[in-house]
Amino acid sequence: MAKAGGLRGKSATTHWLASEQLAQYGATFKDQRVVWDKNVVSGAGVSAGIDLAFQIVENFFGREEAERIQLSIEYSP
Repeated sequence: MAKAGGLRGKSATTHWLASEQLAQYGATFKDQRVVWDKNVVSGAGVSAGIDLAFQIVENFFGREEAERIQLSIEYSP
């Protein structure tokens, strides 16, 4: 997404090993598991990607649905 220009001028996160590369594409790295910047959301690695997915579900379908899914896959909050 960054290489395609989708993060230019935005805050974002990624796996810590790639964090310095975001600046090359005009993005500002935030040391967080999930970062929302307007219409762009990014996650910092594999388990953070699961957290990101829960936030997207909550955003579109509500907290109750996100928590239901979380419990169904036995992902500890």
